[in-house]
Amino acid sequence: MKTLLLFFGLMLSNVLLAQDFLRFSGVVLDREQITPIDGTYIFNLSGNHEAVTDSLGLFSIEARSGDTLVFRDLRYQPSTLVVPSVLQASDYGIIQLLQPSAVLLNEVKVFSFPSEEEFREAFLKVSPKTDMESRALEAKRDLMKLLKDSYKNDIYYYDMWADRRLYELTGVVQPNHFLDPFRWTELIRSFGAKDK
Repeated sequence: MKTLLLFFGLMLSNVLLAQDFLRFSGVVLDREQITPIDGTYIFNLSGNHEAVTDSLGLFSIEARSGDTLVFRDLRYQPSTLVVPSVLQASDYGIIQLLQPSAVLLNEVKVFSFPSEEEFREAFLKVSPKTDMESRALEAKRDLMKLLKDSYKNDIYYYDMWADRRLYELTGVVQPNHFLDPFRWTELIRSFGAKDK
């Protein structure tokens, strides 16, 4: 009796598992040009199934009813497909259209000089603006101040990174300065200086 129940249980679980997964095979196309898109990454959010389209835009992936398939390509806007729960067959064909991502770049004019002499003449005619030197010095001061402030705020992390890097290069563990009396003296003096 136990053997018979075990046999029916295994048969029932095989039937349920076999009907559980649906296979979706299809093609991914550009919505505007109706051309195949190669290298599109398709993954199932609800499971661990994934696929990548081939050079003809073809793919095949498994999913269950209610799963969400996501189509991603850097050149296109991401798209999703929710598997309907009313599907009865085990294999389906789909055509997924992706919308190109619109990225507008600033216009760049490229031209060439006919000769090296004309380039030299054009280059030498360009003169810096009158206040360019003072602007450069001001930018340098601002940058140095920003770097100094950033270093003061994050000195602990810089020291920790330096210790780790030194350990990676030499294999020598840096000493722990927690019990160092000179460090404690510096710390107490710094608190005293801030109070004044």
